[in-house]
Amino acid sequence: MLLLVVTGLALGLTERSRSRAAIGVALIALALLVASDQSRLQPWVYEDALLLAVLGSTASPADDQHAVLRICRSLLVALYFWGAVQKMNVSFVTRTWPDFIGGIAARHALWLQSLGWAPPAAELGIALTLASRRLRRVGIAGAVLLHGTNVAILLASGENSVVWVWNVAMAASVIVLFAGEDLPIPKASRKRPRPREWVVLALAWVMPALSFWGFWDSYLSAALYSGNTMQAVIVISQASIAALPKVIRSNTWQQTAPAFIDLNRWSYDELNVPAYPAERALRLVALRACRAYLPAPGGTLLLLGRPDWLDGHRARTAYECAKE
Repeated sequence: MLLLVVTGLALGLTERSRSRAAIGVALIALALLVASDQSRLQPWVYEDALLLAVLGSTASPADDQHAVLRICRSLLVALYFWGAVQKMNVSFVTRTWPDFIGGIAARHALWLQSLGWAPPAAELGIALTLASRRLRRVGIAGAVLLHGTNVAILLASGENSVVWVWNVAMAASVIVLFAGEDLPIPKASRKRPRPREWVVLALAWVMPALSFWGFWDSYLSAALYSGNTMQAVIVISQASIAALPKVIRSNTWQQTAPAFIDLNRWSYDELNVPAYPAERALRLVALRACRAYLPAPGGTLLLLGRPDWLDGHRARTAYECAKE
């Protein structure tokens, strides 16, 4: 399946007349990959799929290319905007940011941990300046600085190497889409987006707002490293630990009773990506893990809901694996 994705993109690059069909093949293959494992639907996959969908909708005339450029720019602005909004919560400021910066802050400057307000402010500033023709160069510089800083922090921590590449790609995308002088726009291109383009814009701009009420997935709403996502663990007995495979056992907290499997750390260890923070996905992982490795009565999936933006409180819901 992955070969189909790569082949489709390669054809799109080598033979212009077939590029739309090639991108279509790549998107279908990508959809099948995600359908077989929801953990693959990471934020960068969603972003790239939307960009590919826009590129696949273009035709050869220059007026279509101008429209596509505007929509691709809008997609990136939406990503920065919602990334900022998702981080505007007390959990990001007091927990996620100090954890993200923790190693560097402990070694060099502990005061860095108190700057949790800076990332959402920076991302919002990038969104606003990229959307402004006069301030666009400021936005480009800010985006490159932001992603360069993220890469440096992630390299220092040695964690989540997939996000290293995404940050580099984001900086490159901003430069490619926003740098340089705007060309004159033909009159023929000064038209409203077509229906399929409205769909893409709605997926980037409107649907993320629904995530705050649980009607849209967090990772489709720019919530990575936001402190604003659901968490989950599987609570198990001490006697069950010996039956677990090594990769799960190494991500099981055993110092206190009861022991619990940290699904997020397990996902990082085995897949190099965070666990997909949607209830349906987490319940499925817990069910399969309990059935495969835990003797009756199995374990208990403990879901910690999205934190309250003001006080960080998370609602807790428990599901017995044996009753799933």
